[in-house]
Amino acid sequence: PPGNDVDGEDIPLSILFEDDQIVVINKQSDFVVHPAPSCPSGTLVNALAYHFAHRSSGNLSSVGADNARPGIVHRLDRNTTGAMVVAKTEGAHWHLYEQFARRSPDKRYLALVHGEVAQDAGLIDLPLGRHPYDPIKFAVVEGGKASQTYFKVREVYEGFTLVELKLLTGRTHQIRVHLAHLRHPIVGDVVYGGRQLKTGDVVRQHILAGKSMPLS
Repeated sequence: PPGNDVDGEDIPLSILFEDDQIVVINKQSDFVVHPAPSCPSGTLVNALAYHFAHRSSGNLSSVGADNARPGIVHRLDRNTTGAMVVAKTEGAHWHLYEQFARRSPDKRYLALVHGEVAQDAGLIDLPLGRHPYDPIKFAVVEGGKASQTYFKVREVYEGFTLVELKLLTGRTHQIRVHLAHLRHPIVGDVVYGGRQLKTGDVVRQHILAGKSMPLS
């Protein structure tokens, strides 16, 4: 990966909270967290480097800088949206690291999946590892790392379900692989079998005044 010289780039950020120790970002879709050979620029780290140089005080924690990941304590996949906490100091970085290592933060996710999930709630307990044929994917494999995802149905539509998920382990692509293995891939996740849809394609299951209700 790139070294610790990360160039700042003027990329808009949605900042939920910031003080002298941390900054909390509402990460948008199609946004890589840190530079890598496949994406050397245009990342959250590049945007934060610019933010601290031109709009705010402080800097990113130097922890992880050698791998172009300064301040990064946890990650979200490129097309996953949601809150991310980033460290501005070394002390905050290690404090956050210990919390994530103990899995004390309560992280929850929402996903719209294909199909109508039959159970109201449950635990997906399936081991994950590298896909045997596709090097960029992961899969449920015998002898893989223990992986557990708790799910709860929030809403059911015609052919789709909105589920809330909580990771009990933190494997790469865990939610995506677990849901796809159960034949409920995430809408839009074409890597794991999901399809791109328009908002009007998702219709509430119940009927109002004799007509289906499109999701808005």
